[in-house]
Amino acid sequence: MSPRSSASGGRAGGRAARRAGASEPSDPGAPGDPGDPGDPSAPAHAPRSLAPGREGRASPLTRTRTLRPLWRRLTSAGCDPSPLGRRFALPPSVATDEETIVPLHVLTELFDEAALLLRDPALGLHMAVDYPAGTLGILEYTFRLAPTAREACRQVTRFAGLTNDLVQMAFDEASGDEAGPQHTPGDAHLRHWIVGHPLGLGRHLNEYFMALLVLQLRQLTGSPVIPKAVWFAHPEPMDLTPLEELFRTKHLEFGVEANGMTLSAATLAIALPTADPALLEILSRVANEKLAAAPPAKDFAAQVRRAIRASMQGAVPKMPTIAESFRMSERTFQRRLGDEHTSYQDLIDGVREELARVHVAESKLSLGEIAYLLGYAELSAFLRAFKRWAGVTPQAFRQRKGAAASAPESTAAAAASRKRRR
Repeated sequence: MSPRSSASGGRAGGRAARRAGASEPSDPGAPGDPGDPGDPSAPAHAPRSLAPGREGRASPLTRTRTLRPLWRRLTSAGCDPSPLGRRFALPPSVATDEETIVPLHVLTELFDEAALLLRDPALGLHMAVDYPAGTLGILEYTFRLAPTAREACRQVTRFAGLTNDLVQMAFDEASGDEAGPQHTPGDAHLRHWIVGHPLGLGRHLNEYFMALLVLQLRQLTGSPVIPKAVWFAHPEPMDLTPLEELFRTKHLEFGVEANGMTLSAATLAIALPTADPALLEILSRVANEKLAAAPPAKDFAAQVRRAIRASMQGAVPKMPTIAESFRMSERTFQRRLGDEHTSYQDLIDGVREELARVHVAESKLSLGEIAYLLGYAELSAFLRAFKRWAGVTPQAFRQRKGAAASAPESTAAAAASRKRRR
């Protein structure tokens, strides 16, 4: 099985666009594709409380340590971040708080808007390059104190939940049937995903975390550290140059419902000069205690959501049909969803919104075709619903996303481009 497809039951095969020689781009506009990650499912290690998202539906809360550095970046670029703070109802102390708790859809949309404000489509990559040491706390220190790059990656997968309640990670050794030109014994796949959220943390934070791992490994090992392959949950961006330059590879894949990379056995065997076994043991014990205090996993709503998404192709699936697929009575089915602070209608609305956002922003489908795919009998009903979700018409949303994708890269990247042309 591909390391991409095993991440979260993802459909990595047909829709993914492998940049290393692939001739077909990803098709995020196909029925059943993922959309905006603001959904009401409760992935593993979800927090106890849920905040209301658009139209009052639930959106899982998550902890993040990325807002303080984002605020500093906005300020240093001469941008006033306070309107963003007010728009997304962030606490006044967001500029100084080490950690902030926000709904997942807010985190994703906030970074999308910040990228527009900064005119920086590669915001996540640039934040990883400028990463302030110590931002990730215990997770970062256990990574640095490990004896080898392999053990450092294992520490990250063990303790990822310390910095984000929703993220799941795995570190898998390449299996024997993967041996060949691209994979050799001792290679490993590092995977990063969110159950029930096929776009993960959204483009900017997906790229931020993958880039940060590679950059930290380069810094600690003093080695180039070039992944054999890198993949992302979000759709393929228009300009791949920043990604190819940072990861130093063209083996990039998109739209596979997970993020990850394959690292070589040689890279993983490198000893870290910062290793400290005694201190690592102490910090690992503290980290395990913190994880043990986390609330129990809940992911039934995420499973239902995936079933709805797979069935929504021109008609809205009925609750009895979905309940029967789980071999449950309607009453039990509704109770299980209620235990996770959501309802079947909430999930229907959430899937419709997600797919609508992706179809409008990423596909060439007409609005009438999108309305049909989402089960709307009238285009006018879809247009009203979309404006409630996004605050703008589908036409304005499509134009805004197109502007974000085509905005210029950083000044440095532009200068490098001019140099190449010369």
